[in-house]
Amino acid sequence: MDTRMIHQRHWPEGTEIRSCQKRMAILKKEGLVCDAPLVVARQISSQSPDRSKKFGGSLPTAYGLTPKGAEVLLEETGEAAKRISRSDPAPVTLLHRLGVVAVRLAFDKGAKAAGLAAPQWILEQDTYSNARLDQPAEKRHLLYERFRSGENQDVSCRPDASVLLQHSTGGDSSSPRFLVGYLEIDRSTNSPDRELGKSPGYDCLLRSGVVRQHWPCLHQADADAVRIFYVCESVERIASLASVLRDQPVAAFYRFGIKQEVLSEGVLREPIWRDTQGRRYAILRRSG
Repeated sequence: MDTRMIHQRHWPEGTEIRSCQKRMAILKKEGLVCDAPLVVARQISSQSPDRSKKFGGSLPTAYGLTPKGAEVLLEETGEAAKRISRSDPAPVTLLHRLGVVAVRLAFDKGAKAAGLAAPQWILEQDTYSNARLDQPAEKRHLLYERFRSGENQDVSCRPDASVLLQHSTGGDSSSPRFLVGYLEIDRSTNSPDRELGKSPGYDCLLRSGVVRQHWPCLHQADADAVRIFYVCESVERIASLASVLRDQPVAAFYRFGIKQEVLSEGVLREPIWRDTQGRRYAILRRSG
């Protein structure tokens, strides 16, 4: 998370962001967290003579938990850290990673507001516990899948994240209902044709039953309980992607949301998600 996310999550009222920055500096000095300042930026259009405004203001700094911080967390709370920062993320991927975290926090907040259990997550960087660096990426990373498609031809699938949302138990508490989502955080840096190239990988993923390998708690995952969520920057970007994806075999599984709306409180309850035909849906149906 970056400083703004940490401030909003842990000190939303009564504390200015400067105080949050000071606290994070103390944690860093003690070796409990590490930071990764953004060093790659894109100039934005502005007529202001103020250089900070011309370049979009101050650059974010991302923080991660160190091995020492994980030890303190376990000692103080009894909770084992799920993810520990052992290396700095590449500067060119930092904004993308922060985008994934922002969407995750929005889903978590939406689930809490709806009275649901906290969603479970697998992130792109998550690896198997016995993974070795000399292994291929698909053998090390939980979400990296490679499939044989035709003779001597492989296709791969590597979502940015996957979420498991328990959204209803119906009348039988022994049979919970789940929704599985695979997320693509789209920053409009790839061409629509490149995003089209991901479609065969998703087709293989959905047909192969790999969903149940990602989420062993699922006794069965019906196809209509799986969605591919694209988080996009604008309506225009959604239209561009939908135009190349609507004729694909997995077209019915795509849902597109505008980043600003996805990060709002209505991410689960409001019909902010569009299919390839432009129809709008909510992830959770309103009761009553």
